Amino acid sequence: MHLRSRPGYPSELAESFGVPRQSISNHLAELRTSGLVDVIREGRRSRYELADKRLGPLLDNITGLMLTVGPLAAGKNR
Repeated sequence: MHLRSRPGYPSELAESFGVPRQSISNHLAELRTSGLVDVIREGRRSRYELADKRLGPLLDNITGLMLTVGPLAAGKNR
């Protein structure tokens, strides 16, 4: 998640992930509703950032766990 290191705009995030902007906007809306990200209005643009900077290291840990456990779990399903 790019918001771990710096705020981002939906169009930039969509481009970096290679997905439609509407998809990113929908995900950001859910994250905002959950209280995980804040939106900062800048005229007609909206910038998103993590609601709490402590979420960055937590997301790193979760990602690391998924990468470690994910391949093992996938092998058990075969």
